[in-house]
Amino acid sequence: MALALLALALAGCGQPKPGHARAPERFVPAPPGEPEPIVWSDLIPDEELAELERQMSLMQYAMQPAADHEESAPAAAQTGSSAVVSELDGLHIRMPGYLLPLDAATRGRASEFLLVPFYGACVHYPPPPPNQVVYVVAEEPVSIGEIWEARWVEGVLETRMVESELADAAYTLYLSRSELYRPGR
Repeated sequence: MALALLALALAGCGQPKPGHARAPERFVPAPPGEPEPIVWSDLIPDEELAELERQMSLMQYAMQPAADHEESAPAAAQTGSSAVVSELDGLHIRMPGYLLPLDAATRGRASEFLLVPFYGACVHYPPPPPNQVVYVVAEEPVSIGEIWEARWVEGVLETRMVESELADAAYTLYLSRSELYRPGR
């Protein structure tokens, strides 16, 4: 939770970008076997994580929701690092987060999402840094569910940057499974 707040505090207000996320040229299916469980801090290189923790200890105020900013104040672009952890490239992973559909949902289903560490990121709050956003693509559309419900996602993770209207993502996940988040599962 502290890292999610850290990412929020270090991010600026994002302006939508023209165009949509670019779907990958190919879909990477998950290999057989159990995925490696990871958490959001695993997406940040060690040298940056130490600096982030240092900056967080110096912070003395909480970030306000983007909706609370004055109308006349210019919104800042997404800020923060795009640095990735190269050891994660190609790894079959499982991690929790919140899915924001990017493509037009048909009957409550979509095939392109952003996975973010906290509810409201990129919509009600500024987008987290790119290395705290994961672009998720499903081979076939999946049920969206409620965007305020955390979900477990599984699939092959790549260190592949994708730009979208809501935020840039430093990672791409080829979704093989998604389910409601239940701690400890």
